[in-house]
Amino acid sequence: MKKKLTAMLCMILLAVIILPGAGLDVRAEDDFSVEADAAILIDLDTGKVLYEKDADEQLYPASVTKMMTALIAVESIEEGALDLKQVVTVPQEALDSISDPDAVTIFLAAGEKMKVEDLLYATMLPSANDAANVLAYAIGGSVDAFVDRMNVRANRLGCTGTHFTTPNGLHDDNHYSTARDLSKIAREALKHPLFAEVVSTPRYELDATNYSAAREINNTNYLIHEKSAAYYEYAVGVKTGYTSKAGHCLVAAAEKEIEDQALAEKTGLEKRRFLTVILGADRDGYNGNTAFEKTVSMMEHAFNDFTYQTIVKKNYVLTSASVALSEDGDSVDLKTDQDIEDWAEGTIDPGKVQFEISAERDLVAPVEKGEVLGTARVIYDGEDYGRVNLVASNSLSFSRKLYIREKVTDFLSQWYGKAVVILAVLMLAFLGALIGRLARR
Repeated sequence: MKKKLTAMLCMILLAVIILPGAGLDVRAEDDFSVEADAAILIDLDTGKVLYEKDADEQLYPASVTKMMTALIAVESIEEGALDLKQVVTVPQEALDSISDPDAVTIFLAAGEKMKVEDLLYATMLPSANDAANVLAYAIGGSVDAFVDRMNVRANRLGCTGTHFTTPNGLHDDNHYSTARDLSKIAREALKHPLFAEVVSTPRYELDATNYSAAREINNTNYLIHEKSAAYYEYAVGVKTGYTSKAGHCLVAAAEKEIEDQALAEKTGLEKRRFLTVILGADRDGYNGNTAFEKTVSMMEHAFNDFTYQTIVKKNYVLTSASVALSEDGDSVDLKTDQDIEDWAEGTIDPGKVQFEISAERDLVAPVEKGEVLGTARVIYDGEDYGRVNLVASNSLSFSRKLYIREKVTDFLSQWYGKAVVILAVLMLAFLGALIGRLARR
């Protein structure tokens, strides 16, 4: 394709338009809701938010804080700064800050020796606050130094509404987070196999220490306990939390096999994986925890109400461009060169997809069928679903006759062209007069 040298003949169109029949609004009217102070549901693989309620409100996270404590511990183990079999001696300082008689502990005592592995499981399964503090000391040298690391790590993850003051989540007015930030922490943590293994473990046996016999601890996340009334067969973790001011909190992950082999091959996924965060599900004490049933409701919404659908079809004409110097036509349609498919909620509602188009609007022949002439970003409900190329729907050949005509017209429109014409006319007039005079002789 030839382009005119002057910028006046080529421009970029950048506009958001709504075109009927292009695809669907996958965020059609949704009456799904969750009663809680805040909640969020995300696709674990893509990070896409499927549902949210006050997800950026700063709230007390209670013991779901321990996800960050465990994440830093696991990363320290992976980096070689800490070893699972390393034995840690419990310092008195790690226990002094736990003054609440109702705080969950495994009754560690100063001078007691326990493996890092056992401390990690004790932190995440029964939510032992003393174990979390001891881990913090083992990694950071002090609680304050470790908390600094927690805040740095949260910042690196893009957590903009979070500030930690403890490694365990016991109440502090300056200790807060958001549902969105906690989803980022959990999503990152679940990428680490050790973390994923720990939080999916229903029960675990702590080795005997110099002060205690071997004992079994249980995970407070009843979603993964088969004999629990709250059991959810697809649940794989991650962390519960409760204080009287935070209410019941729960971060949970679930995964389910894609049974349709063709769909699995098309999407490149073996499983559908989701993550939920609920903060302040209720404040009815330990006997009135509704976080589990609300989490299951969110998970079922994700598994059942989102299906893989075509958002934009291949060969859909989005716009057109003018074409100069062709006798085949003066414009060409620009159409999509591929399907765009994704997981979408509810019934397809054609005609409500938005496109942000960037394309050349003034072309010069020749134009080849299938030639890429621009792109379109697919957007709905403020979310970006990628780009699609816009290609020419047909070919338009170059006309030399029109080219010459245009050049002549351009030349004659300039002052020097007009001067040449006037000079030519004068010369013709002069020659005519001269010939006439010679003829009379």
